[in-house]
Amino acid sequence: MDTIELLNQLLAADIIHETTDGGFQIDEHFEHSVEEYAEQLRAAENSRSWLRRNCDSENIADILAEKAGDTPDIVATYFALQDHTADVRSDVIVQLSMVLSQLRADDVRTDGAPDPFLPIEGDKLGLFLDFQSLAVIYCWREECEPCDLMRETLETAFVEPPENISLLSVYGPKYARYLQNEYDVKGAPTTLFVANGQVDSRLHGAHYEETVTSEIKRLSDAAE
Repeated sequence: MDTIELLNQLLAADIIHETTDGGFQIDEHFEHSVEEYAEQLRAAENSRSWLRRNCDSENIADILAEKAGDTPDIVATYFALQDHTADVRSDVIVQLSMVLSQLRADDVRTDGAPDPFLPIEGDKLGLFLDFQSLAVIYCWREECEPCDLMRETLETAFVEPPENISLLSVYGPKYARYLQNEYDVKGAPTTLFVANGQVDSRLHGAHYEETVTSEIKRLSDAAE
């Protein structure tokens, strides 16, 4: 799902509301539910056991347990979303959690993100990718002509966002050390093609649409 679809899903569930200035505000009752889960998680003697008791899948519980210390807000939001949405896959719930995290942070850079890409905080990538089989991650910076060119290429290549590939963007300078340590990103623009949590291939700099299309095919083939 792209950002617009995710926002519409949150609006339909009354988890967020539009503000008079055209923005979005998270519902206070939902935020109260998130805080209740966060308090339960903090009070638990064994967070993994607590997560397994409250999660439908032990696999998902174990993934969340690995991230509970680094991203407790996302984990608590995950459970609150389970209560407020029906028949939603776990990977979509994580995407919705990221959108809410973006709204809370209020400083996630979106101006350099290609239209179909979901801007997220770089240090949340690990948790996100644990729930996604396939993903394309676009890392950018400002005042960067190659970044502008690559953004246009990605918007053309993904004019119809695929259902089976998550599209993410990260403002590189804010998370430079994390991106370099975890994903060997050393400059912008860098586009990562990730299959099953591992970088399958990468593109440095700006490229033609044909190159991006070829990498997308490689990514899909790698997951089969």
